[in-house]
Amino acid sequence: KIVMQYKFHSISVENVFKVVERFGKSVLNDLNAEDLERSDGQPIEFSGLADYSATHLAIFFRKHKLHPHDIFPDAFSKEEPRVALTYQWGVSFAKLKTFFTPETLSDFNVNYRGVCPRVSTDPSKLMVWIDVLFVDQRVDIPLVDRLQTTEIIYRSAPVHMIVGTASVWTRAWCLAEILFRVQHGLSTGILESSMRSTVRFLDSRQMEDVQIKYLSGARASEEGERLGLYRHLVGCFDGDITRFDTAMHELRTELVRMLAASISIDGLRSLLRQVRADARALGDPLPPEERLDGPTLARFFSRHKARAAVAFGGLVMSSVAPRVERRGGRRQVRPRLAYAELMRAGDATVALTMPDAAPLAALVAAFSERN
Repeated sequence: KIVMQYKFHSISVENVFKVVERFGKSVLNDLNAEDLERSDGQPIEFSGLADYSATHLAIFFRKHKLHPHDIFPDAFSKEEPRVALTYQWGVSFAKLKTFFTPETLSDFNVNYRGVCPRVSTDPSKLMVWIDVLFVDQRVDIPLVDRLQTTEIIYRSAPVHMIVGTASVWTRAWCLAEILFRVQHGLSTGILESSMRSTVRFLDSRQMEDVQIKYLSGARASEEGERLGLYRHLVGCFDGDITRFDTAMHELRTELVRMLAASISIDGLRSLLRQVRADARALGDPLPPEERLDGPTLARFFSRHKARAAVAFGGLVMSSVAPRVERRGGRRQVRPRLAYAELMRAGDATVALTMPDAAPLAALVAAFSERN
């Protein structure tokens, strides 16, 4: 009871964002520079509600000895949660909200059917457990007790969702929550944002080639907590960091592979037209249509940091923010290259194989109504 007074409660996704939004202005007006200083002296960024995240809300709860259940009891439920969430605290609530739409929840069911139990696609009916609203911030809970309670919750939830921001795999607590599922042989899945600027920026071949040091690179809000989590996580693998990193990488690779994506032939035709217009605007023209192949297009996306979320044969679009450059003392924002709206979640009807050097226009032309 000391560790987590409300651990058997849940809250609908809709009410999660209603509650945090009700606290938003109070948090913004109340927290000062002293409140927003880490133990190492580094400041926690908070310039406005656009930055408002679980980090700021937890500080506010600790400062005023508050628990949201006491203030908004009607928002919470005694119903067992359907979903336990893993997400990065530094990500703003505004961004998190883009992950929880009827469309993205429907995509989750499609992507992980047969792997994860189905979830409601109605945010008002989907009951979740989210740590910032349930962990009692008013008391200083020893790390070992927090780990034990967290394990119970993540082991018990029928569904585990990883909110797929690009840096979620770099956070020590997120890795711990994922590991609790892995240790008990339970399923997990990645929830993508409606903005699609999430994790589908590497195809499965590239994922296998990337060597990521998950554990040694993991971060936490406080250094002492990071070291405690480090010892716990590596202890689960008999002190072998490489085994931990391998297990996390294999899981992540498999989850990304399950993110089904497709594009219609009309969508591909529109994509090629839009890319050509963007290339002209950037002063980086592409080869003639009859010579534009997948690898050439992939290099163009790489040069200009295209925002999208799909791998299509040799065509790989990465998911990174637009660049801001200074030339001659002038601030210049590079155009956003956004093509994700042309993609569709869900399995493709047809899987195509073609040589890397084959012109993409030839592929489009081959799919005429007559053919």
